[in-house]
Amino acid sequence: MIEAEIDITEAMESFSKAAKSHDLSSVVRENLDEIGRLLTMNVNLKNMSNIELAKIFDFMSKMNNESSAKIIVNRLANRHHQSFEDELRYLGRRAVRRENYSSFNMVAKLWKDRRVKFTN
Repeated sequence: MIEAEIDITEAMESFSKAAKSHDLSSVVRENLDEIGRLLTMNVNLKNMSNIELAKIFDFMSKMNNESSAKIIVNRLANRHHQSFEDELRYLGRRAVRRENYSSFNMVAKLWKDRRVKFTN
């Protein structure tokens, strides 16, 4: 499990560097096999720190993966003994503070989905 955490961290760093240089296609082509393996493998979230979980939330936001982002928000909420909504508020404030618009948009999507689920 430790190797998987290191691989995920390295993949996230390479994606963030490529995103800053606006050259995602070359990184995706170079690491296609590794990316597929990382996306299909199960990762134990219990062993990860809150900071790592927040970074993975940012990564899942960039990939527009709502289901994985929702799992991470639930894990963070359970750790802090807070509600799902409170954790979304925190992640929204974090995204604004860091000017991470993809994470803010993911928070907005999850908030909207939460509202629809409870009103029906």
